[in-house]
Amino acid sequence: MSNAIKDITTQAEVLIDQITEKENNRIQNLVNDYLDYMKDQGDFLMEMFEESQTELPVFKRVKPDSLTCYLAYKFNREFKGTFGRTFDYRDYTRTSVSQLAQQINLGMDEKRLGFYLEDFKEANRRKLDNALEKRLNENMEAFNIELKSGPKGVEVHSDIKDEDGNIRKFQARTVLAGGYVQVLHYRYYVKLSVPKNIN
Repeated sequence: MSNAIKDITTQAEVLIDQITEKENNRIQNLVNDYLDYMKDQGDFLMEMFEESQTELPVFKRVKPDSLTCYLAYKFNREFKGTFGRTFDYRDYTRTSVSQLAQQINLGMDEKRLGFYLEDFKEANRRKLDNALEKRLNENMEAFNIELKSGPKGVEVHSDIKDEDGNIRKFQARTVLAGGYVQVLHYRYYVKLSVPKNIN
């Protein structure tokens, strides 16, 4: 007898790879936009940074390694029009300056980016597994499995045959959560229909 959870997760692996590649492309595009913009605006931003420091007491002045955070702030607030394509409101307006700078720095470090993408892939697997285990078990069978990419993870629509031979509809979809106070993230909404016996 097939295992519903195993059958769904096996088929989902291809989609998880695609979602991970999409995340990689997003970060690389962010870095490329950052570098392209710096070619034109780098000197101007450096001058603004230096001027802002002269207005502060020495003990409050930003250290050189904080420059990336400062530039990210300028990109996100003052140059949003130019960066509208990459610095999307839903993704970054409520994201801290340090998080944005971390993404830029991450994309410039091939080794760290590789570790991040492996963790990203594993997190997608775990979230899907946890969602499936909320409603399904190893004694159920899945068929007519349909998978697609959601806002951040894999979405599942499937028919399920439970231990009593009932046919039930299963759905797992991702929804964005969080916002201004809470960090923006995604979670699974899982639903298994009331049993419908075919006998």
